[in-house]
Amino acid sequence: ISSQWQPLTGLNLLNSVRYDDYSQFGGAFSWRQAASYIVAPTQTVIHASVSRAFTPPTLQDLYLSFPAFGFFANPNLRPETDLGWEAGVEQPLWDGRITPSVTYFHNDVHNSIQPVGFTLENVSQVTTDGVEVGLTAKPWSTVTANINYTYLNAVNDTADTRLVRRPRNNLQFTGTWNPIAPLTFT
Repeated sequence: ISSQWQPLTGLNLLNSVRYDDYSQFGGAFSWRQAASYIVAPTQTVIHASVSRAFTPPTLQDLYLSFPAFGFFANPNLRPETDLGWEAGVEQPLWDGRITPSVTYFHNDVHNSIQPVGFTLENVSQVTTDGVEVGLTAKPWSTVTANINYTYLNAVNDTADTRLVRRPRNNLQFTGTWNPIAPLTFT
């Protein structure tokens, strides 16, 4: 169930909740609360959200081993739960042709499913946080370019070590060209 409400001009509130029932793991609620505000004179967008998630292990995680590749399933995995939040701002410039943005995010994860040796294990407590900085450019009405940089701090709090397979620095670029209405290249 989700709702969106605009109590004041420029202020948008989003609320959503979902209930999942798993035969092996029972039921769980996931939810998200978000707000954004557009400052009219400058078109600055300020946004924030908080959410709770429940992620059960996949069937592959639980039961599908690949001994030839040195990977073994773990039928004892428990679901992950996550409480996270983020806050940020974006500022359109030059009639919306250039929009820089910055967002800080933080997640507290319990029973995080992580690779340990040749299998997956639950890690009691994991924290991820970081900053994403972006720039969107629209040099022409049919062309959009996005570049995003993310700094990620991902820590196994139980062992006080960085998580594997989580890059500290990530740079992404996307370009889109829409030469005619039904055709888009990305």
